[in-house]
Amino acid sequence: MKSVVICGSTRFAPEIREFARKLKELGITVFEPHLYRAAGGVWEEIKDFDKKFVALGLTHDHFYKIRMADVVYIYNKGGLRRRQH
Repeated sequence: MKSVVICGSTRFAPEIREFARKLKELGITVFEPHLYRAAGGVWEEIKDFDKKFVALGLTHDHFYKIRMADVVYIYNKGGLRRRQH
């Protein structure tokens, strides 16, 4: 395995960062999602008008990482969650 891109929710940011660190220690190239709130950015301080452009840029960045990686790993702690009706 040469490279991995990790996909996941910002609610799992600490776990994703730790998982990425362990993969890097094994010599694997890791493309991580830019977890905006977890990475020090303050989403609430961005003007509403600009949020869509920031989100679009982050989305395109992550799609690029997906294209570059040999493996896509979906980090979904706890597995599939279903809503109760």
